[in-house]
Amino acid sequence: MGTLPASGPSLRTLLRLGDLNLRLVTPEEELLPGVLDTHIRWVHSSDLPDPTPFLSEDVALLTTGTQFFPPDGEWDVEHYRAYATRLAQQRVRGLGFGTEVVREGVPTDLIRACAETGIPLFEVPYRTPFLAVARANADASAEATYSRQSWALAAQRSLSLAALRTDGVKATVAELSRQVGSWVALFDAGGSIMEQAGPSPTAEVAASLEQAATELTGRAKSATSVTREPGANFTISTLGRAGALRGALAVATASLDYEARGVVGAAVATIGLALEQRDEGEEVLRGLRSGVSLALTEGHLEVARGIAHSAGIVIPDAPFTVGISSRPENPLALTRWMTSHDPGALWSITDDGILLAVKDPSLFDPLTKRFRVQIGTARADRDEEIPAAIRQARLARELGSGTVTTFEDVQEHGLMYGLRAESAEAIATAFLLPIAAHDAAHRTSLVETLRAWFLHDCANESTALALGIHRHTVRARISLAEKLLGRDLAQFSNRAEVWTALELSG
Repeated sequence: MGTLPASGPSLRTLLRLGDLNLRLVTPEEELLPGVLDTHIRWVHSSDLPDPTPFLSEDVALLTTGTQFFPPDGEWDVEHYRAYATRLAQQRVRGLGFGTEVVREGVPTDLIRACAETGIPLFEVPYRTPFLAVARANADASAEATYSRQSWALAAQRSLSLAALRTDGVKATVAELSRQVGSWVALFDAGGSIMEQAGPSPTAEVAASLEQAATELTGRAKSATSVTREPGANFTISTLGRAGALRGALAVATASLDYEARGVVGAAVATIGLALEQRDEGEEVLRGLRSGVSLALTEGHLEVARGIAHSAGIVIPDAPFTVGISSRPENPLALTRWMTSHDPGALWSITDDGILLAVKDPSLFDPLTKRFRVQIGTARADRDEEIPAAIRQARLARELGSGTVTTFEDVQEHGLMYGLRAESAEAIATAFLLPIAAHDAAHRTSLVETLRAWFLHDCANESTALALGIHRHTVRARISLAEKLLGRDLAQFSNRAEVWTALELSG
């Protein structure tokens, strides 16, 4: 059937129909490019001074000009200009003036007003009924609808045949581009172009579309969006099932009507199915990757390298950086983005996120921004340090407050930083509750005294000097605290427990 037929008749279509004898009055060079080829949905006639309340968009209007010659005289140029402006704002695609009904020829001021507002003005001779113009447009619309329906059926058949080829995905993209007559690009789940066909957009537009595709697939929900770029609009549709999106398909087009949307939808379904079938083999590889990461975590380095070698999985040679990310909405999108940006990286989908081993940790920052995840990292300088680095990276992720947290960041805060969790603080507060309650009920200072006592290395004399009280008072308070807590603070283990609780309770 060929490429996409026109969506319907245009003013140029009507002007070319010899039996209508229509004549364009506005010089074509004074009109905007493409205005004569815009689809005209209907032809309407009216002699109202302002017919716009009764007009829809994308129509051609016919008039005999009766309104231009009221009893008190002919309209002046400002009246014509206001009339043409109202039609332009309503997106009237052409104005036909029926001559020899009210006057011979087309009013010069009307010609000037239509040229200024960009509305094509054409003459309808007396022997051509307005009804004949409307009927010709309706017949052309019906013919265009039939052509597009026939094209849609043939296009879907061509897409099905393309999908059966050995290079089915690539062939389907190329066939869709040929059918709709525009650029088509297939993005993987990481936002990188896998296949494309047709005239390519600029590098800036391609980068913008890559970002849009990444954001769309990163949501893990099936969706379609329209992205407006300089010179063209692009419809982007996700591929695959919700929660397991395989990528996105972008089609450059100003708008898609019902038939064209059906053809693009067929291509989306066909390519999505092909990618899903391809991913069935990748599912086995993802399982092997999980086995590699598990072996590395448990310190079975020879086993990990054996699995990796047999499956063609790369494990970087030490030194490298281990990263553990939080779980993204679409794990496949993250791993494919990582693969496209660092083919030598190791990745594996785990229960709580993604394990990554990379030579260049600078990739982590753009990765977190694209997929809205947190990453903990740690360095493995030798193979035997890999299990420890995995544990350290996971701890850094859990304790980090930013998007990327290194284990060195955690270490700088000291050992107690690793214990500062909500659960630990709650346990510490409950542990100290007996002395805190006693302070509240009896206006004593047991908690304050204990803090000062530990600060001064558990020495009564220096604690008393710091608090401005007698050393016997310090001894009495410590003794009471021991009874309330049920701990003998002469023992180091009890002292360590109470000090830890004081630190964690803030």
